[in-house]
Amino acid sequence: MGGCGPDSDPEGFSRLAFLRDGSVHRTGGHAAPVSAVLGDGSPSSTHPVELAWMRNGVLLSLYSDMSIARVDEKPLQRAGTFDCDLLISDPTFRSDGDLLVTEARGTASVGTGEPQTCSFAIEPLVPDEIRVWRFPGSTVSINGDGQAVSCRRLFEGLRTVEFVDLETQAVLAQRRLEHCPLLQPGGDLIAFRDDGRLMVGPAADVGTATWLITGHGFSETWSPDGRSLLVEREENDDWAVIDATTGSIVGTVRGELARWAETSNHLLVTERCGPDETRLTVHAHEQGLPELWSTTCGSRGRGWLSPDGNSIAATEWEDARAELVVMNRDGRVWSLGEGSSPTWQPD
Repeated sequence: MGGCGPDSDPEGFSRLAFLRDGSVHRTGGHAAPVSAVLGDGSPSSTHPVELAWMRNGVLLSLYSDMSIARVDEKPLQRAGTFDCDLLISDPTFRSDGDLLVTEARGTASVGTGEPQTCSFAIEPLVPDEIRVWRFPGSTVSINGDGQAVSCRRLFEGLRTVEFVDLETQAVLAQRRLEHCPLLQPGGDLIAFRDDGRLMVGPAADVGTATWLITGHGFSETWSPDGRSLLVEREENDDWAVIDATTGSIVGTVRGELARWAETSNHLLVTERCGPDETRLTVHAHEQGLPELWSTTCGSRGRGWLSPDGNSIAATEWEDARAELVVMNRDGRVWSLGEGSSPTWQPD
């Protein structure tokens, strides 16, 4: 796919990082669309698998051996391997406020061989001062106040949920719920499902939670500002944004997939527009979820929306070859060649 010339880079284009051939790359300025490799020469058996920007502007990389590295250092500094005693299959890496959550799923290197989960909360201060909290057998969500929710499966249909103060490691409360709850970003509310109802209430007192909607086969995610919940409603074949305080529906959209942008409150929707083609549509987090702009149809996968909502990074396929492209609101498109796991630096 042909891209625009080097003098037409969109604003903020230099704030995109991605992976290529086992190394970290970062887009540059007008004269250099892609920077030199920012890798550390690791052997192929240990390679970066995910990237995450911190709100302080530090770019971190998660490696296949569950170690963490700061990408803004040359030579690249590696710090801490967080042993899960798992044969890792698909580690993930995400920001929760000023902390990171690393979650590994795989099979135990000893034992039954059943799938297990191991989670870590990470505070990346400097490369040699990374504080780690280990949650074996659990999934974890964290709010901006340093409170964690650790969720561990007991058996089918029942989870043990612990509310933990990360600083003191004190268990503030323990509950048993049908599904793992989600902490409100930067707030003290918690969302969870109970007997087909989506409930929201104070994390400190789950018993006082009130229900927002009723239905089956849905999943939910908080908006980055904690005002609303995005809910997939299989019974309605749509996605609804629900005000977490009033329970009123802000708006609905239809599509194969809807997600909040990682660093803003825009909504990115993937719509099918052909047998093997999709269109990506950006919606505002306002009453009615008005559409702001959309891409043309193309053979592409998941998209990543920039913080200002004006650019989308996505993988496109042409002649069985995958390449990373950046699509701008004004219709311009830039090709970055082969790449994966793009991530935008937050504002």
